[in-house]
Amino acid sequence: MNIKEILPLIGTILAFSPLTITFFRKTNPCFKDEMLAIRPYLWLIFIGAFYELIFTSFLRIPSAYWFTAYTFLEFLALWYFFRELLGLRYMYFFKATMFIVIVVFLIILYYWEYNIHTTLEAYLLVPILLFVFISSFIWFKDLFNNEMTSLLIIPSFYFISGLIIYFSGGFFISLLFDQLKIITGLSETNWLVFVGGLIVMYIMIIIGVWKGTERKP
Repeated sequence: MNIKEILPLIGTILAFSPLTITFFRKTNPCFKDEMLAIRPYLWLIFIGAFYELIFTSFLRIPSAYWFTAYTFLEFLALWYFFRELLGLRYMYFFKATMFIVIVVFLIILYYWEYNIHTTLEAYLLVPILLFVFISSFIWFKDLFNNEMTSLLIIPSFYFISGLIIYFSGGFFISLLFDQLKIITGLSETNWLVFVGGLIVMYIMIIIGVWKGTERKP
């Protein structure tokens, strides 16, 4: 096996891990709220990995339709995560973001074509990226304004750090994928960079889940 086969395999294995950990370890009461908030995203990652493994890798079903749907479902899971994490004080921000993303998603569905789906998904990622970055900034700001605790013991620190890394790299790869493919001819290399970002995010989420759980008695 070469790196083009190994990296996606590693990504798939890691994608199954966060939710699986929660089956064998119980939630730490100190982090109950944030662990409940991230759970829908853990399920989405798990289902996404299952789909990629069965339908894309084995059955060879084109994944373009799934990627578009996954991007929107990913937003919904992250919207729930940050809303639960930040509370009701920022509800206008969350309502506005939900409205904008739904409108953009419907426009993308109207213009959707197989050969341009990556570019269309990148347009959808623009408001999602802004939402993740703004929500992350608010979370860090609120954290530093309160009594400071070590970031390294907080599960959400790892969740949010992984998301920032993933969306920073994934956004530009998705937006420029078609252009990079034409200019460099290295479509597989560009895709592996995206997979690398996913792997880093999965590792960070695994660490966060481990920090937010404890051994069952």
